[in-house]
Amino acid sequence: MTVTLDGNNLTVHQLLEKEKIVMSDIDSFESGQYKSKTSVLGSVRRWFLSCSEDSVTWNSSTAKSFKTKMAAGTTVTFTCTEPPHNIGVTVYILSCDVVYESPNHRVFTLELKEAM
Repeated sequence: MTVTLDGNNLTVHQLLEKEKIVMSDIDSFESGQYKSKTSVLGSVRRWFLSCSEDSVTWNSSTAKSFKTKMAAGTTVTFTCTEPPHNIGVTVYILSCDVVYESPNHRVFTLELKEAM
């Protein structure tokens, strides 16, 4: 499996994909009875990635770069080649949590949301 985010190859230990529908509920009364109608508008995907980087200074860190892009609200390109399910989408970085395990080695978790 090859995973890239914003053109950076990632060392991914785990990748979780979630997909939920986007919907709207409308309450109404028809013929004297309460009705709740659901309209499905589409779906949105999210990905959760557990990654690591080793022998990289903080100034050259992809985690640092992702934190900067996240804070700016910048969209980035996310690709994953896992035949036959290949992903190539534009995403927002919703979170970037970093664990500093030792000097120049860190583990980080990313949450990505498909840009609509």
